[in-house]
Amino acid sequence: MAAKAAAVTQAVQSAFVVDPAPPPIYRRLRGYTFDPSLSTRLDTAVVNETTYYVDWEAKLEKGPVGEYLEVMESDDLVAMIPVHRQTAGDRHWDFPYGQLWDRLKVKAKGRVLLADGDLDVEKLTDARSALSDEEWKRFKKRTKLEQLYVEHRIPC
Repeated sequence: MAAKAAAVTQAVQSAFVVDPAPPPIYRRLRGYTFDPSLSTRLDTAVVNETTYYVDWEAKLEKGPVGEYLEVMESDDLVAMIPVHRQTAGDRHWDFPYGQLWDRLKVKAKGRVLLADGDLDVEKLTDARSALSDEEWKRFKKRTKLEQLYVEHRIPC
């Protein structure tokens, strides 16, 4: 009787085996196009959020790291903060958030560019003190701070 029950159970289970779904084509990553605070307003939330479609990778290394996706651990890491600090202060937003600000400065070796920051790259004293002379020269050469924009060129 037990053998018959086991055979019936096996038959039922095999009848309901479904092939696994194929892997997705893309990995969807949500991000902001401007300032995260704009997502709190109905009139700007729709244009402020975007979805980045990154090709799917089944095997990501620790980090994660893959062909298309990587948590950046580069020695040349530069962070850009596109927020107007006076507006943030007027709205009583704690910006930049202390712990995040401190961590960004450490990970980027002081190379944190602010959209409303000083236009003189020489005044980025956190970066100057954290970088070697060669790193500092490379950073200055790749960075352009203008009244209307901030540019940092990434070598290919």
